[in-house]
Amino acid sequence: MAICSTHRILILFVIALWSTTLSAQEPAYDFPSFDSLIAKRGLPDPFLMVDGRRVKTLQDWEAQRMYIKDMLLYYQYGYYPPAPKNIEVEIKSSRTILKGKAKETRLVLSMGPNHSITIRVDLSVPTKGSGPYPVVITGDREWGRTEGLEVATERGYMVADFYRTDLDPDNDDRTNGVHPHYPEYDWATLSAWAWGFSRVIDYLETLENVDKDKIVVTGHSRGGKTALLAGAMDDRIAVVVPNGSGAGGCGSLKYMQGGAESLMRISRDDKFHYWFQPRFNDFKRRVDRLPFDQHFLKALVAPRPLLCTDGLHDEWANPWGGQQTTEAAQEVYTFFGVPEKVGHHYRQGGHHHNVEDWEALLDFSDYNFFGKALPTNFYNENFDKADSLINGKSPVPLVWGCMDSSYKEFNPLATAILAGSCVVPCPADVSQEDNHSARGDMCYSN
Repeated sequence: MAICSTHRILILFVIALWSTTLSAQEPAYDFPSFDSLIAKRGLPDPFLMVDGRRVKTLQDWEAQRMYIKDMLLYYQYGYYPPAPKNIEVEIKSSRTILKGKAKETRLVLSMGPNHSITIRVDLSVPTKGSGPYPVVITGDREWGRTEGLEVATERGYMVADFYRTDLDPDNDDRTNGVHPHYPEYDWATLSAWAWGFSRVIDYLETLENVDKDKIVVTGHSRGGKTALLAGAMDDRIAVVVPNGSGAGGCGSLKYMQGGAESLMRISRDDKFHYWFQPRFNDFKRRVDRLPFDQHFLKALVAPRPLLCTDGLHDEWANPWGGQQTTEAAQEVYTFFGVPEKVGHHYRQGGHHHNVEDWEALLDFSDYNFFGKALPTNFYNENFDKADSLINGKSPVPLVWGCMDSSYKEFNPLATAILAGSCVVPCPADVSQEDNHSARGDMCYSN
């Protein structure tokens, strides 16, 4: 194992260009206020640039990608600081686990002002082979060791499992965690946790037995939201696999069924409003004004591989809405010529992160890292399309922001009457009570 036996190692890092784009508290663009945003039906067009042009070249997309990054941080997640230059590691213990299949090292990373920020990490390394190994990072350690640890080890992957609540204790108190150490940043809880993924990567990049080109991130539920955000913001992450991540993750903020996690539900004062930047809560009753949905976050991962995993019966995580935003994000992957690198994998069951989910993660990673074939019907779409989002001709103008009124499940969101917009009246069978419900946010009078 390539971890130095010395109990404290000073690691100096040169701040990479990818981190400097996130280091400013002030947005790089002049984003409109909530009150000046106009309601619009359907999923916003990720190819529509701020100057009204549509993306045509890779250079166009790179500019658009930077704009989308800044927009999501401004409205939804909050800005977070660049990598600290003073990360240290302290080895706490080391032991053999899984009946000799892996060696586990428990360590603590310290960083930031006066090394006042600490992250506990459990790192397991297969005893078979000598590496370098691909590595899966999760931030769900406070929920116990992941169920996928043994299967990941058997398939030759390291697992780095850190305590995300060391960075933010999952409450609305901004006097604890990372927040008092960087008061000039408005990062919310999900941003603080995502920053933690990047700090673990900083450490892993110093180890000789880690394959730096084969870093995977995953997490469950709120941890899945975090993994997707980390994957969107840190290009060192090769494969992104959020599980059961719902609203603010792989789900949709605009398309949902039944008891799905809506922005209104999770942004209540007695729930998880602090996961997001306070501006985001302005949209809780008017998601139709959002200038994005989660396909924008997924598109930031492109062309790197992205797989969303969900349980078919996990109504709260909105697997139906997740399929809509995954298919929408596939437009960007198609633009890059790699539509096969994004997809959704469903299994039977509810809100868990179990061995079957991990096997899907490993199959997807092996496919992208080593060219191994995926199981038959791996991308198993299980839901009807919500509307005619996809036409396979990216980035030719398509029906972004419009609904197909002939579709049998037509269930539109509100839109404003704009020049060139597709305007479809709200269906008559949607009651005014439904118009303002947490379930729907479906149709509003303009």
